Amino acid sequence: MVEIIQRKPKESGMFGWSGTLWAVQLLIPVIVCSFGAQIVHGQNRPPQARPDAEHYFYRDQDFGSDGIFNPLYWIINDSFDTVQLGVHERKLVSRDYGTDVANLWNNLSDPFGVIREFGWKNFISQEVFPLSFGIETALWAPNYLLHVVGGGISYRLLNEYYEAHGIKYPGLASVSTVVIERLFNELNENNGRTGINVDPIADVFIFDPASILIFQSKRIQRFFGSTLQASVWGKQPSFVVPRGELHNVGQYYALKWRPPGWKNTSLFHHFGMGALGGLSRDLKTGYTVSVGIGFKSSQLRTVDVRTGTQTIIAAPSIGFFIDRKNSLLASLQLSDAHDKIIELNVYPGFLPISGTGLWVSSTRSGRIDLGISTKIGIGLGTSVH
Repeated sequence: MVEIIQRKPKESGMFGWSGTLWAVQLLIPVIVCSFGAQIVHGQNRPPQARPDAEHYFYRDQDFGSDGIFNPLYWIINDSFDTVQLGVHERKLVSRDYGTDVANLWNNLSDPFGVIREFGWKNFISQEVFPLSFGIETALWAPNYLLHVVGGGISYRLLNEYYEAHGIKYPGLASVSTVVIERLFNELNENNGRTGINVDPIADVFIFDPASILIFQSKRIQRFFGSTLQASVWGKQPSFVVPRGELHNVGQYYALKWRPPGWKNTSLFHHFGMGALGGLSRDLKTGYTVSVGIGFKSSQLRTVDVRTGTQTIIAAPSIGFFIDRKNSLLASLQLSDAHDKIIELNVYPGFLPISGTGLWVSSTRSGRIDLGISTKIGIGLGTSVH
C-alpha cells in the first residue's frame, strides 16, 4: 500500500460518511448479484429485438466469446481487470474494501480540490490531453484507448444485448450496468491506497461519459462495428479452489481492418492490459487465425509517492487467436510478465463438450492453474504445483 497525502474525512448527516460508506460497501454486492441474476435469467427468453434495431456489436451467436457473453461476465472481467497483474489481492474476501470505498469517495466528492493538490497543469497534460509522451506521464493513453474506445464498444454491446433480449429500456439498463462496473473497477484500481488520486476523476467525470456520448453516433458505431469489426474478447473468469482466488479474468478488445485490395488478410489489433498488433487471415473453413506481437502489462510502478501516480511495467508478448465470425474460439498468449507467462483459453463451441470451455495458465514460479467455464455462471478451477 502506498501512503500518500492524507486528507481529512468529511462529515455528513447523523451517521457520518463512515457509516454511509460501509452501507454502500455492503449494498453493492447485493445490487450486483441481484442485477446479474436478472440479466442471466433474461438469456433464457426468446430474443425480442426491435424491428428497427441496427446491431454492430452484439451478434447473438451461441459459440465462443459471444456465446458466453452476458452483462454479469462483462462486469466481472472489467471490474477486476487489474487482478491479472498478479500484484493485487486475488482473494476477494480478503481485500480492504473499506479503505478503497472511503478513498474513492474522498477523491470523487472533491474533484477540484484533489486536482489543485495534484496540479492543474499536470492533470491537463498527463490525464486529459495528449501533451505528455513519456512512459511515466502519458497517463492519457489508456484513458482514450480503454475508456473511450473500449468503453464505447462495451456500452454499445450492452445496449444491443438488452435490445435483443427484450429489455424495455435498453439505454438505461446499459448505462446502469456501466455505472456498476465503473464503481468496482475504480475500487479495485485504488487497491488500498489513501490520499489524492486523480485517475478516477478523469475516468468518471470525463472519459466514461465521453465514451457513451461519442458512441451515440451511428457513424461511429458503423465505423467500429463494421469497418473495424470491433469485438469484445473477455476472458473466462473462474474461482480457483480451495484458495478462493479469482483467476483468468480480464477484458480485451479486438479490431480488424482490411485495407483496400486485400482479399483474405486484415490488420489486427488486440488491446486491454497490454497491446498486440499483427495480421488476421481468413481461412476457407470459416475460421480466422490472428497473430499479434507487442507487450503485456506486467506490473505497476509508483512514479510519484506524493500523488500516487503509477505507470505500467511492460513485458514482451506474442498472441495467437482463432475466431469464427469475430467470436473468439481459442487464444494462446506468451509473455515475459511478472505473474502468468503462458495463458491458454478455449471457449465453448470449440471443444466437443457442448457449452463448456477450459483455460490453463502457468506462472513464472512454475505453478499451473486450470479451470473450466460454462455459459451459465463463473467457472471453477484448481492449481497444480
